This record gives sequence, structure tokens and C-alpha cells, in this order.
Amino acid sequence: MRHYEILANGCIPWFVDLDKCPQNTITHFPKKLVLDAMESSNPESFIPELLEYTRKHLTTKAMAQYIFDTVGCPSPKRILFLSSDPSPDYLRCLTLSGMKEILGKNCIESPHIPHIYDDYGSTENLYGKGFSFTKSIPTTSKSPLVHIDEIRNHTFDLIVYGSMNRGMPYYNEITKVYSPSEIILLFGEDLDVEYTKKLSYIASFEKKGHPVFIRELPDYMNIVQIGTNTGMDHVRDLVGTILTNKILLVEPFDIHNESIKNAYSSIDHIIENIAIVPDDRESVKLYYHNDDGPKNNVKKSFQVASIIPQHIKNHDYDEKTIQYIDVKACTLNKLFAKHNLYKIDYLFIDIEGIDMEVLESIDFSIYDIKKLQIEHLHIDVNRLNSFMSSKGYNPTNGIDYHGFDTMFIKN
Repeated sequence: MRHYEILANGCIPWFVDLDKCPQNTITHFPKKLVLDAMESSNPESFIPELLEYTRKHLTTKAMAQYIFDTVGCPSPKRILFLSSDPSPDYLRCLTLSGMKEILGKNCIESPHIPHIYDDYGSTENLYGKGFSFTKSIPTTSKSPLVHIDEIRNHTFDLIVYGSMNRGMPYYNEITKVYSPSEIILLFGEDLDVEYTKKLSYIASFEKKGHPVFIRELPDYMNIVQIGTNTGMDHVRDLVGTILTNKILLVEPFDIHNESIKNAYSSIDHIIENIAIVPDDRESVKLYYHNDDGPKNNVKKSFQVASIIPQHIKNHDYDEKTIQYIDVKACTLNKLFAKHNLYKIDYLFIDIEGIDMEVLESIDFSIYDIKKLQIEHLHIDVNRLNSFMSSKGYNPTNGIDYHGFDTMFIKN
């Protein structure tokens, strides 16, 4: 809010490291224009253009129109704006004000949000004393309340929930009549220490097909798993709680593809049937044993398959009955480059016998990996911790089911 208020007052907000701002942060802010002004010997000359941009793109009316355009309903005739709690919420109050500016009484709110209207009394006891979100809408724009039958008869073009995290009244009733794309959800909460839980809540509605507009939008995450096996594991659990951009699943046994596709049936993902190696080999022999399942599992999952036959022997399988298949291979660096993954939020490594060598082959100067989880059962832990510390990572517990993994978080 403050940077928009600064712009609206004909001033330039001076941001240190604005050029490093994540793509999804202050999305509508004129970053390039402000950067040009900051680098100019005459920054004041940019003020007229910044003011024009602010009037055109950053007002409540402009933001409301952006929402209508985005959901494919640029000129709604009548909308219902629902809240559970009428107490101040910046995103809800400012969006409602913008929609009222466009539609007047045809933006029908329930319940009424009294502090947005010009006849409201003292704002002294409101959050921030009501600065910027109160008393901006004429009382003449206040609409009469509606009967539930108007919802049942689909008399509105759109339904808007102003504060989805604070309650969604009549949701079950509304979803019987309106399609998910006709129900707009606003999320104006902070993404704080409850970040993951809040993202999980948002994602659950996004996956139903609802357009969700978030005040503090996180970057969607890139997830890479080396050694996906059947796909029914802790990585799949994690993916169900976050917003993802790209999910890359590497599993050399293509017999697991159907299981992986079923596990990720509702989520976009990419499967690579290759082996990951620390060198330039383009194909390798992948050794396995038919009794590897685990042993009591009828459907074989080949959990300890490895390019090192000794690794199979170390799990008490008969050397004479070890088998192999030829599979394509590449390094992690080549894999990341192929999929344009230079920023990775989670990297999971479980490569059965060569985990450390593959880890040491990663070019950390090129690939920015925020969290890296690796199975430590077959690794010298001191060597592992020392290497990761040298790359600027701290160890913590992994999120796997069995406690076999260590998670490293970048400083």
C-alpha cells in the first residue's frame, strides 16, 4: 500500500534491490519505470509518467476491472459480494470499493460493509484509523440486501467472496448453481509463519477451478524428485499442500509411469525415464532384483535398483539372480538446463548408491536450490554435512516417512 500511496502523491518510492524483486511480488507496480527513474540523473522527470500509470492501473477501480477481465467477464451487470466478517480487510474493502465504483448498486454486498461509505462516523478505532479504505463510496451506492432465492435463480453474473479465509457463507448453496469460474475468491491475509497451511487452503480452491486473487502472492514452486519410484510418497503429499509451477519426476523404470500418473492425476507434472549420473555417460546398466518390492509387496517396485551391482548385493539379494536393463542417462546439470530449471524450491535425491557423487556434481553457482533433501543411509554423513555447509546450507530433518533423509536449507 505505501508504495502506491507514495506514487499517488507524485513522489518516487526508492527501493533498494528492486531489480531482485521476485516476479510475483508487487506484480502491478511499475518496476521498470521506477528502476529507470532511480538510475536517471533527473528522476523527477519520470513523475508525470508514474502518475499517469498510477491513475490508469493502480486505483481500486482499475484493480476491480482487472479482476473482471481476468475471469473473462469484463462487463458484469450484477454481482454479489459476500463476506462473513465485516471488520476491515484491506484487500476486501478496497476491491469492494472498486467494484462499487464500476457497478454502483448493482454490486450488492452482504452484509453491508459500513466503513466504506461516506456517511460513516469516526474511523479512530478502525485498523490504521481507516486510512485509504474508508468513506470513499457515496451512500447512494449502497444496495438493498438480497433473498437467498436470487442466488438459487442465478440472478448474478459473478459471486465474489471478499475474505475467503474469514468465512464463505452460502458456499455449498452457491456451488450448486454457479460454476467454479463464476465464483471469485479473494485472499488478503499475510503469508506468515502459517505460510504452508494458508497455501494449502488456497490451493484446495484453486484446484476446484475457482479464480483466486491473493494480496501477497508467492512464487509458484519448482519441484524436482530424483528417484520417484511409484510416486506414492512424501513428495506427493507435499505437492498437495503448495502452489506449483513445474514438477519434474525422474524414474528410470518406465513400468512405474502408470502409478506415477495416477498419483499425480490432478496435478501437472513431467516424467523423465532416465538414470541420473555424475558424469557424461549417456546410457547405463540399471541393476535390480525381481524380489525387490519391498519383499512382501506383490507388485515389484525395485526400490534399491542401482547402476552399481554391489548396492543390490548389500541388500541381501542373490548375486546370481541380479538382472539389469539399459537406460538413458544424464547429469543433473543437463537435466535442469533442459527444463529451464535455474531456480528450484525443492530437490529430492534418492539414487541408491551414488547419491553423494551426484550431489557433488551439481553446479550450485548456476542452479539456485532453496531446499535439498537427500537419503543419507549410504553416505558418509560428515562428508555430506561438510559439503553442503561449504555450499551455504544448514541441515534439518527430512520430510520422508522413514527418517532416512536429511533436508538442507539454503542460508
